[in-house]
Amino acid sequence: MGGAGQRGECDSCRRGEFANCRHQEQTGATADGGYADSGYAEVVYARTSGLVHVPDEVPPAEVPPAEAAPLLRAGLSAFSGLQRIGARPGALVAVQGIGGLGHPALQYARGREPVRRGIGAGRPRGRIIGMVDVVFFDLDGTLVDHRRAAFAAIGGIVGGATEAVGSAGPAGSAGSVAELAAEWWALEARHMWEYLDGECSFTEQHRRRARAFLPLLGEPVSEDPAALDRWIAERYLPALEESWQCYADVLPCLEALGRMPGRRPRLAVLTNGDPGQQRAKLDRFGLAEHFEAVLTPTELGAAKPAAYAAACRRMGTVPERAANVGDMLPTDVTAAAAAGLTGVWLDRGVDFVTGGPSPVAEPSVLRIEWLTELPELLAQMGS
Repeated sequence: MGGAGQRGECDSCRRGEFANCRHQEQTGATADGGYADSGYAEVVYARTSGLVHVPDEVPPAEVPPAEAAPLLRAGLSAFSGLQRIGARPGALVAVQGIGGLGHPALQYARGREPVRRGIGAGRPRGRIIGMVDVVFFDLDGTLVDHRRAAFAAIGGIVGGATEAVGSAGPAGSAGSVAELAAEWWALEARHMWEYLDGECSFTEQHRRRARAFLPLLGEPVSEDPAALDRWIAERYLPALEESWQCYADVLPCLEALGRMPGRRPRLAVLTNGDPGQQRAKLDRFGLAEHFEAVLTPTELGAAKPAAYAAACRRMGTVPERAANVGDMLPTDVTAAAAAGLTGVWLDRGVDFVTGGPSPVAEPSVLRIEWLTELPELLAQMGS
């Protein structure tokens, strides 16, 4: 401030907080309406405690002092930047670098209530800084181990759930129990996407799976759709439901989210599964009470990833204030981010579709290995 104030007498100065000096005068103006020296002078005298040295590695020819100096005044630089871009409430403001200027920029943006994105250099990069209003949870592979249940169900159907790979399957089958379970899983992926793409109903995708799978068991395929429905209802679904397992980190996570101080995010399940079956899973493990809504293609009229926008509207929020947590990197994280949400990848160490190792994610992806890490991550995002 050119030495106009900072007498070293007030409490702030004695603590070394010279910027908060009670006697501080502003350059260019004084209390009586006049002008203080040094505001726009070519040469000034100032205390060394009020100066910052521009490194010698920054040649004046490339970065003139007049351009470098505003960078040292974080508050004014950030505030003026927001003024100049005309950020209105609801606008998306990206602040690259959460440092001396980035922190006040985020605070000024919060005061104006636009949407904020803080892009830092640490790990993980690309973290959104701001309050998350709604957290959507995927269900299968995130809350309930559907893959293990499907393999166990088929194993039970063919009479060898615990048989080792290579063991003989039933008479007339195409291979071992493990091979048959893998084939069923592939059929589920294929025909489930046909349902999600609107090519058939949920019931019909079950029938298509049964038509393709029964010959592998050496069983006849009826032309009567009702017979296929009975096979699914009487043989597959009971075995599947009996094999459902909730991951051990789910309830501790949901309970911790319920204890978060301040304004807690609202929780909802966003799943591509059948609404009745998915709600039954939540009821089985006492999870339903933690969620405000269970959203499926039946309610939203679309499946993920197209369902993200509809899900946000249903919950009365905007994508920029919503997060989606799931184990499927392409559909739960990448697609969610493309829709404007914060995607959080729950990496359980196995690829849900192939059963192989987890895919490799970009460094910018928000990744957790346990759901119990989620509350802390959300707290950091809202800090």
